[in-house]
Amino acid sequence: MKSRFRNAWALALGLGIGAAVAFSQPGLAREGGLEDLPGGGTNGSSADNVPVGIFYVGQFFTNQFTHNVGQGTTAAGFATAGKFPNENDWVNANVFLFNPGWTFFGATTQFIFVQPFVQVNQGNNPGPFGSTFGGLNDQLFKADAAWKFGDIHVKLALGAWVPGGTVQGPNGLANAGLPFFTIQPEFALSWEPQNWLWGGNWNFTAYTYWEIDTKNEVTGYQNAPLFHADFTATGTWGKWTIGPVADFFTQVGHDTSSPFYAVGNPNAFCAGPVGFECLFPQDLWRWAVGGLIQYNFGPVTIQFWGTDIVASHAAGGSINAAGIAQNDVGVNGYTLWMQFSFALWTPPEAPPAAKAPLIYK
Repeated sequence: MKSRFRNAWALALGLGIGAAVAFSQPGLAREGGLEDLPGGGTNGSSADNVPVGIFYVGQFFTNQFTHNVGQGTTAAGFATAGKFPNENDWVNANVFLFNPGWTFFGATTQFIFVQPFVQVNQGNNPGPFGSTFGGLNDQLFKADAAWKFGDIHVKLALGAWVPGGTVQGPNGLANAGLPFFTIQPEFALSWEPQNWLWGGNWNFTAYTYWEIDTKNEVTGYQNAPLFHADFTATGTWGKWTIGPVADFFTQVGHDTSSPFYAVGNPNAFCAGPVGFECLFPQDLWRWAVGGLIQYNFGPVTIQFWGTDIVASHAAGGSINAAGIAQNDVGVNGYTLWMQFSFALWTPPEAPPAAKAPLIYK
């Protein structure tokens, strides 16, 4: 099971106006054995949309992951010289947001396009089973609708990752592009009291979303959906924003394999009767916690955050050719993130209304 990481998710927060937008990164630990990235709401997100205009967000982040155990779905999953498998991801995502000023049943709207670029080092690097690849990730198209009810803010969104990235390998999974679509519905709920505790403007947000993959167009393998929930509790004083963040995801249901991975075929990696179709690890879940800090320079807002995996789990799947269960992709590791954001265009301010001439009698 390998999902749409490489759809480097993210969140375009701030833009100098304290609004945020989730560019959610669907998970990565699926067909093919890569690891999931943190969720889409952890970097200061809220249920708000940006103001009317066009905005740019440049995002850069890295994941530094190590497997908990030395058994794995492929030869690259075994420990080499006592070193467990690792994965190092480096991502640059370019995010464009457009708010045309339209309303939808009382909600403000915005539209998002994301193009990530990805570099991945995985396996036992350095070691005989290490691999490195990099290329164009798939593209995200998303539409958001946001409502405000006093301090309570609500957002509904629907996005789709389109398989337009660099696709390589016999299963289509050897580079940053993925040969399937991912549909991503989202729901966010925020409580944003202003000038509240210690005089700060606060943001308490739960940002939830699903990633629902279509079948791999090359292998026919079907990933089960993943559910993400990301939590933010930040306060803003003047130009500074700071607070804790957390991310959780879990797999809902189980994958469906295909004849591409049937025992007896060249692509099979597991033991079993002839025709048995191999499954990658199932029952995934993970918690990561950390913190965020942001500074608003005015025209440009810069944000940093980091999270550390505090608990992870994966089990199930097939028995590999060495007779070992595929139950080892729980990982340890951390994510470091930086982004900057600014307006590309905003509508000109309306000229002040003409004053009525004074009339003297």
